[in-house]
Amino acid sequence: MEQQKLMLKGMACTVPPALSPDGECNRVINLRYQNDTWIPIGTPSAIYVPSSPDHKIVYIHCNEKYTHYISSDGTAIFYEAYAEEPKTITEINQHIFDTKEKIYSIESIGNTLLFISEKNIYYSIYKEGTYKYLGTKPPLPEITFSLEQTSSNYAVVTGNYVLTDSSGTNYTSMISEYDIKAYSAQVYGNYNKIKTKIHQDKHFCQPFLIRYALKLYDGSYIMPSAPILLSCSEPRQFTQQITVNVDSGKKTFYSTDAYIQSGTLFYKVIKCELEDWKDIVKKIDIFITNEAVVIRDEKIKDYAIKDDNGTRYFTFTMPSYSGEEIGELLSEENLFYKITSLTDFKKLVNTGKNKLVIKDDLESLALLPVLSADNSTLHSLSGKCSYVYNSRLHIGDICKELYNGFPLSVLTCGICGYTETLPVLPPFKQAYICIYIKHSEGDRKLVWSATQREIENLKLSGMLSYPDSRAYKIEIEATPEPGYPLRYRFSAPLKACANENKACYISPDLKQAAWKEIMVSGPFDIPAGDTIIESFPNTLLVSSSRNPFTFPSEETYIVSNGQITGIASTTTPLSQGQYGAFPLYIFTNEGIWALETGENNLCYGISQPVNREIADERHDIIPIDNGIIYISARGISVLSGVSSALLLSFTDNHREELPDCGNIPEEIQGAFRNDTSIQDYLCECQLGYNYVTQELVFLHPLFPYLLILHIPSGNIYRRSGRYFSLYQHFSILLVSDANGIVYDMMQEAPGDVPFALVTRPIKLIPDFYKRWRETSVLCTFDSSWLQLSLWGGYEAEGSFRKLSSFNLAGKIRGHIPFKTMGPPYKYHCISITGVADPTFQLSTIDTRFEATENNHSR
Repeated sequence: MEQQKLMLKGMACTVPPALSPDGECNRVINLRYQNDTWIPIGTPSAIYVPSSPDHKIVYIHCNEKYTHYISSDGTAIFYEAYAEEPKTITEINQHIFDTKEKIYSIESIGNTLLFISEKNIYYSIYKEGTYKYLGTKPPLPEITFSLEQTSSNYAVVTGNYVLTDSSGTNYTSMISEYDIKAYSAQVYGNYNKIKTKIHQDKHFCQPFLIRYALKLYDGSYIMPSAPILLSCSEPRQFTQQITVNVDSGKKTFYSTDAYIQSGTLFYKVIKCELEDWKDIVKKIDIFITNEAVVIRDEKIKDYAIKDDNGTRYFTFTMPSYSGEEIGELLSEENLFYKITSLTDFKKLVNTGKNKLVIKDDLESLALLPVLSADNSTLHSLSGKCSYVYNSRLHIGDICKELYNGFPLSVLTCGICGYTETLPVLPPFKQAYICIYIKHSEGDRKLVWSATQREIENLKLSGMLSYPDSRAYKIEIEATPEPGYPLRYRFSAPLKACANENKACYISPDLKQAAWKEIMVSGPFDIPAGDTIIESFPNTLLVSSSRNPFTFPSEETYIVSNGQITGIASTTTPLSQGQYGAFPLYIFTNEGIWALETGENNLCYGISQPVNREIADERHDIIPIDNGIIYISARGISVLSGVSSALLLSFTDNHREELPDCGNIPEEIQGAFRNDTSIQDYLCECQLGYNYVTQELVFLHPLFPYLLILHIPSGNIYRRSGRYFSLYQHFSILLVSDANGIVYDMMQEAPGDVPFALVTRPIKLIPDFYKRWRETSVLCTFDSSWLQLSLWGGYEAEGSFRKLSSFNLAGKIRGHIPFKTMGPPYKYHCISITGVADPTFQLSTIDTRFEATENNHSR
């Protein structure tokens, strides 16, 4: 007589039943492995019953102040309910917005909800008891600027100059080189004195660029407008009349006042719809560049002394840069200094033209804050995978839809001091702007248009641009009325800029771009534009800290040469105060990569591959304590540091017959009889993690059970019940049924639970027939009832015959022995079924048997 102790293990199918370790189970229903013992599961707490069963919980927005349940019915997003305490949930059912695109994921930072779709990121903020839907990005205000000539030209009293060499009578040719240089220095001094005085009075005299941007709550900027060129009508003008006295022994230059034309800066807000965004956008800041240098640092030229009816005058010109040279310098200018801010968005519109209040001295622009222009915020960004880590939004596999272009009013301006008469144009009712782009898929065009809207015509700016250096042409057309035969057109090439991702046109004479009037019969046809969507599958973008609206260009990372499919980090520090050398892991279709901790205020450093295993995109990646769970073709693995360990292998997928157990409780019949393999079940399942029990929870809506993997032991069991959706949020794990009722898997109520356990074929001594004489089950309970059965079979994958069975009920402590009689079998199975009370514990099975050869004891 021999004796062996069997340790009961969870369900498995990785090896054939003839080779499986003794103690492995074919079925374990509603029993959980804990401290080397199988105990009954509890009943998950039903925490919320929605008014509409179509509303499925898709996200939990929680922080230190509140816990909100966000739901979806497939067409819209709702603020479903809030939790006052863990067991009290109050229904709200507030509609947030309609979903017109597929939502890949939902994240939150602070009081901001982020809905990452296939084309955009949608934002909603929680404030004063409700969610306010914001949309994808703030609408760009439409502001026009103009320079209006000051009431009087700025002048400076200049001194006389006496020539050092007065010999000769030819007043044109006998001015010495020394006198020219010395007098040039005096002229330049006068010129700079006037400029300084103009700037001190907050006026302008030379060409400069102006633009504005939206300042957010953290001081960052988004949505920079197109730079607009402003200048006086003749930027290189400088007026000074010089008389010459030749009656004395020396020629003397008597200088009158010198002056420069100047202008005052005005603005007009055409459109501003930022009221809904006032919690995010705090100001509209206005920036300018330094005025362009238009005069060369050289001596005066083209000088002469002319006689006009007995009065002799000295005439000259100051060497200057050409309009093309000045335009080239302005197009490469990237330093924009803040001069003022606009607030109180409600009052900005319908106030007419206003003088721009500038507080700082324009001579000290270099001391003012500088705009960090990021044109990417004008385009629409999204990502197929997302993750929030250290209060930063991470998005991977980037999708960018190019901006349609700036509104027409943003590209117009006014310039003072024109001597020629400019036509007064009526307001436009219809207009479009067409931008042509050289794209990898060929030439494409983007179109901004407006119909049935009055657009004030201030004339086009001398600088027109689009925020992408690949643009090569701009076309604009407008008309005062639909069907009006007179049209206004402008077309010009765009040139890529070196210091900013934009392409621009600058008028050669630095004046306003001129409309071309044409007569056209027929309707005003707006060309069809292209929707240009670009994909960057191996790119990771990281937002600013606590600001998911901006993604600084320096926080752009290229990971692998493939496609990013997931992002995750461990939830517990590897050592005190840090998350180790690899705080973030990137899953790609080329393997898993780790990003090193960054330096110099960067989030991350270099990336390096961890392994070549490809995570299955159909399943979530679950961070757990000290590791990350993912599913691949090999099976279920846990990643920790740079090592990956296999928790459950998919190398084989063996199925075997169940004994004909007849006494299975009705509630678990579906979970017990279903013969779907573990690998097949996991193909299209949802995944969550129970931090309380350290269990992975797999939910497949087509099956009447959940599959549970206990991570410390590797044991698997089934949990009966049909659920249709699962939601995981850190320490929260929820499931919902067909009626939309929400259950908390981490809050279980104890009670009587139907259960079943059936072992796989038990060999004891391989290749020998055994006659079992006595079996003892170590089990404890107070009020359970159960049936124990022993089964025998000749083939591991064949049918089994019941050898003995008996029922138990009441209170049991310790071993439950039962004797068996029957012929010897090569394989045996044990089934234990019934209803377990909360005190139920099942530990081991002891058996006494005789091994036989040719039906005789060995």
